[in-house]
Amino acid sequence: MTPPQAIRPMTDLTPFGALVGTPRDVLYGSLATQAEPAIAAQYEFAWQKDAALIEAIDRALESAASGETSSSGTKPRWLDGVVVRELRQAATSYWSRERFFRVRLLERLGLVDLEPDDTYVLAMVSSLGPDKPEKLRADLELIERALWRVFEIEGGERSASPTLTASVATSGARPSWSSQRTAPSTVLVC
Repeated sequence: MTPPQAIRPMTDLTPFGALVGTPRDVLYGSLATQAEPAIAAQYEFAWQKDAALIEAIDRALESAASGETSSSGTKPRWLDGVVVRELRQAATSYWSRERFFRVRLLERLGLVDLEPDDTYVLAMVSSLGPDKPEKLRADLELIERALWRVFEIEGGERSASPTLTASVATSGARPSWSSQRTAPSTVLVC
């Protein structure tokens, strides 16, 4: 088995605007067509198949954006599994780069349906990188849908993902933000 090509950097991902209005069944058909070789191939490790399927996703979206037509299709059986594994990987990475944004593109196109659970939000946080404001301004729905959850989720022990609430005490313990809230010791009445 030849190793899969390196996964494309985010700057090479097909932009959402180039795919808006493309019928879902056409996108599904393109995904199925591009994934056929990856599905048929033999792999030594499961991650190799996922990497090949991610490349197929990128090629399918690129083809659809350039106007190449494909036969209509239904949602590929493998798509949800790959998306869940990509989110898991992104949630446990310090900086997941394009992983979350690829998943988010599939979600925005209506190809997958995801809940903004802890894994989703940790993946989102780890993907923002140095240009956070621009990335968030480009996807206002994401702000409404998931950004508020950043303040509810504890990171740290189960994730290498940076969080807004993680802290380290001098004892080496990782207390949660909620355990550090204390009532004021004195109340000043004027």
